[in-house]
Amino acid sequence: MTDPATDPTAAIAAARSLADPAERARAIGVILGKDGLPKITSELRAERQAAVLELRSRNMSWTEVGEAIGQHRNRAQQIGEGRSGGRPARPAAS
Repeated sequence: MTDPATDPTAAIAAARSLADPAERARAIGVILGKDGLPKITSELRAERQAAVLELRSRNMSWTEVGEAIGQHRNRAQQIGEGRSGGRPARPAAS
C-alpha cells in the first residue's frame, strides 16, 4: 500500500479499491493511525501557518489576512500563532 504520510490521496484510493472489507478496514486504519492522518494533519497545519505568516510579513493586517484566507481575523491570528482553535475545556463543577 502507498505510504499515507507521503501520498495520502493515493493511499485512500488504494484502500478504497480493496475488495476484501477486512483488508480495506485495516488499510484505512493505517491511514488513520499514528503514522498516517495525524502526521498529515500536523504537516498541513504547519504549512498553513507558514502561509499566514508570509501574508503577515507583507504588512497585511490580521483583518486582511483573514479576508484573504476566508477566515475571521481572530482565526487568522490563531493560525499564525499555531493555535489549533479548539474550545477550552469547561471548568470542573464545584
